[in-house]
Amino acid sequence: MTGPERPHLDVIARIDDNLRVALAHLLLIDPRVALELSAALLPSWWVRGRLREGVGWIEQGLAAAPDAPPDLRATARFAHGFLIAQDTEDWLAAARSFDVGIDLLANASGLPPILGMLMCLHRQGALSHRLNRIYVVACSRGPARLRGLKPPHVAGLLSAHRI
Repeated sequence: MTGPERPHLDVIARIDDNLRVALAHLLLIDPRVALELSAALLPSWWVRGRLREGVGWIEQGLAAAPDAPPDLRATARFAHGFLIAQDTEDWLAAARSFDVGIDLLANASGLPPILGMLMCLHRQGALSHRLNRIYVVACSRGPARLRGLKPPHVAGLLSAHRI
């Protein structure tokens, strides 16, 4: 990667060990924050090829924070499914994680911004079609104010969720 993200990824690479220590410590003292951080690191896990590590941290965060807010757990499930699909191409396992995320949206305050990010990360192929379907289903099962929304173009989704 040579774009404007490169310096940020280089910083994250230099602090890898510190991130691992922080995540391990957060799992003990504040599992919700550990879950939030592990899911937020999705672009880093993906771009740097640390897919299994990301899956592991997200799974530990989900197990440690079962009472985290639904939008956070949905975000983690979508990140988890994306990483599994990219790492193992186990579409069934990825779909199961996505489906849990969709079900969590019924109690969420809105659609998590990660949906837009995921659509941008993988615009082609089976995952793109799955994400489009997830957006449609999420809008039908999610909070009443979101029901009936049509899947936006990626640019519209990005502006709508300020990613």
